[in-house]
Amino acid sequence: MIFSHTKSLNDLYVYFWRWAIWKVFEVNTGPAVVSMITSSSWLTGAGFLGLRRLVREVADQITIIDLGGAGRGARKEENVFDIQTPVAIVTLTRKGGSDRSVPAAARYLRVSGSRQEKLSALQEQAAGTAQATWTPLHSDWYAPLSPPAGDEDWQTYVAVADLLPWQQPGCSWGRTFPIAPQAEVLEERWRRFVSTADVKDREGLYAAANSGRNVHTKVGGQIPLANEPTGASGLPLVRYGYRSFDRQWAFSDPRFATLERPSLWWSVSPKQVFLTSMMTNPLGHGPAATVTAFVPDFHHFCGRGGKDVIALYRDAAGTPNVDPAALRLLGNKLGLTITVEQLFAYTFGVLAGADYTERFHEALETPGPRVPLTADPELFRRMVAHGEELIWLQTFGERFREGELPTAGITWNPKPSRLPEAKTDIKYDSATAALRVADGVLTGVPEQAWAFAVSGMGVMPKWLGYRMAKPTGKAASSKSSLDKIRPTTWSSEWSTELVEIVAAIKETVALVPAGIALLDEIVTGPLVAADELPPVPDALRQPPKAAKVAAGQEGFTFDDGMLPGTHEGGLF
Repeated sequence: MIFSHTKSLNDLYVYFWRWAIWKVFEVNTGPAVVSMITSSSWLTGAGFLGLRRLVREVADQITIIDLGGAGRGARKEENVFDIQTPVAIVTLTRKGGSDRSVPAAARYLRVSGSRQEKLSALQEQAAGTAQATWTPLHSDWYAPLSPPAGDEDWQTYVAVADLLPWQQPGCSWGRTFPIAPQAEVLEERWRRFVSTADVKDREGLYAAANSGRNVHTKVGGQIPLANEPTGASGLPLVRYGYRSFDRQWAFSDPRFATLERPSLWWSVSPKQVFLTSMMTNPLGHGPAATVTAFVPDFHHFCGRGGKDVIALYRDAAGTPNVDPAALRLLGNKLGLTITVEQLFAYTFGVLAGADYTERFHEALETPGPRVPLTADPELFRRMVAHGEELIWLQTFGERFREGELPTAGITWNPKPSRLPEAKTDIKYDSATAALRVADGVLTGVPEQAWAFAVSGMGVMPKWLGYRMAKPTGKAASSKSSLDKIRPTTWSSEWSTELVEIVAAIKETVALVPAGIALLDEIVTGPLVAADELPPVPDALRQPPKAAKVAAGQEGFTFDDGMLPGTHEGGLF
């Protein structure tokens, strides 16, 4: 079981499946049939390994008609119901007695199109007139109940999770007020929180969920928030990777977080880089990965998250997030001494600096990006250089290279003096390459930069949306009045940051044609196949254990009683 996915098991349809299997297949020992249309997430989801094994144990035959219908995410499709969750019809059958030592045979059919087209296809199936081709599925006990996407070449590419094995979810706060685009806003929210000793007031401000932490929870060695003295001094603040290309601020205090992910905070250093992607959900158009120099949010990549964060290093000391045996083997094959930094840059260059999501669109229907790993040392060097430049751009000049971002030609005239009040206060003019933000105008904004999106999330519109007078997203419906404490004026820092974002995206887009040509050379040249690399030790896939530090070191404690370091990134 993957802990980050266990919340999916709370969906009611999972209970229906488990009860039906027990009632029909386990209470009885003879012939049995269960057929239901439910959410299809259990067919491939990482949290449903046990359910997939169970159905393979109790049934002789599993028949899946996948109707799709995702109304959210990167790949939207019309649903047969008026819902946004993709669905599938799954039928389990058993002809006679049960032999749980033999996995059931399984077959799969994907039905696409409009709602009416899907219903018509189902009618044809019922009438026996359908001409559809069924796909037999793998008999592995835990394998997804859907066919692997992509052609044979795709299956030989190396999974990103095997190249850089420690991957995990980003930081999850469970509330929006501990994050803000302006440090002063967080300072004001903290002052309001400790302005009174009234515990009921603090409970209302904290807006705790029905389970998990609340103001009475003792996290490590820290006192509960309910016991903080009135007027307590301000909390340390830390830069935070909130969304792709969006640097915000956060409280450096795990008491406000639902799941703070200690290993991520412990790994922060002046050299650390975090790559985010969609490792457990299908990727949409745009780059398949982005990077940040700061601990990323659970939803950093495109506003939807999973087990999607991959760090360059496993700790602040710089322990590589790679299997040393794989690195040595790869170096021997290429005749090079390869570092984790080079492998990380190569991977990012492939994912973010070419036409990756368009080229492998069909294969990426099955979550989990793969990388064609060249066996040509010159192509490897070139893709490394390509990735290094992209990382430098997307960390705004803070990682992998020295120098300032090329911002020439991107200028404010004038700078905004107030916050945008509504979406109509933000307007892009492609004819003049100008972006109006309230009463300010930013010139030199290419149309490709304004339209730049990450799996359906428009980067610049999303960034501006978090800096409007009225809250957006979950903050707009927050139960905590702390979310009503917001910026009152446009920040000069934002003016600088928006120029940097435009520059980073502009240069990223300009590099893509060269990246496409380079990827063409790689996929048509000699490759290192996935099965040539040694199996990744399970220990390298686990989050590194944060080491305890000497007594008296300044910092906050986690729920495991450990103190974080004071390196760059805050005291979290």
